[in-house]
Amino acid sequence: MDGTNIAALRENEMQAVRGNLVGMVFQDPLTSLNPTMTIGDQIAESVRLHRGLRTGAARARAVEVLGLVGMPRPAERIASYPHQLSGGMRQRVMIAMALACEPKLLIADEPTTALDVTISKQILELIDDLRRRLGMAVILVTHDLGVIAGPRTGSRSCTPGACWRPPPPRRCSPTRATPIPRRCSRPCPNEAPGHRSSQGSRGPEPDPALRSSAGCITFPASLPT
Repeated sequence: MDGTNIAALRENEMQAVRGNLVGMVFQDPLTSLNPTMTIGDQIAESVRLHRGLRTGAARARAVEVLGLVGMPRPAERIASYPHQLSGGMRQRVMIAMALACEPKLLIADEPTTALDVTISKQILELIDDLRRRLGMAVILVTHDLGVIAGPRTGSRSCTPGACWRPPPPRRCSPTRATPIPRRCSRPCPNEAPGHRSSQGSRGPEPDPALRSSAGCITFPASLPT
């Protein structure tokens, strides 16, 4: 990152990276947030640690970023506990916490998994809007092909030990996609005449230790072109 191999950093050096240069949004905010702390205290904690702000300034920053992510009445909400908020609001809190220190990279790991379709769309649009407004990079991890087809500058299909570029979204269909998108699309219902019922992904997960230099351990004959 910025020319630095963060995988080679010591643990104490990584403390300056996590939550500061790199923000993280997890897929289930209810289990990721601390149920014993208000959301304001949880956001302010990161700012105090990385920016050295006093309590009052840190709480003011918490209100500011909650407003940035579209939280209604942020000055009041900072006194709320996670269980008092809806799923969509909790995910906005997670995004606000990740953005509090103005990171250069935001990693969103399945950020819409626990949300309904309408709220999922709002969260994805929020992340994309913040990316453009704040000038940061975003890595969005997902198994949802509908999300992959949305606004993005690039994508990769990954398996244990292999990674390649899939076709552009308009060409990303079960018949033309690379192996992993095809595998992800099998459980999708298809009512076309003559089409068999949906199929799950069968068999055990591949063992990364069995990977060879020939390519993907799940589809060894399939290499990027």
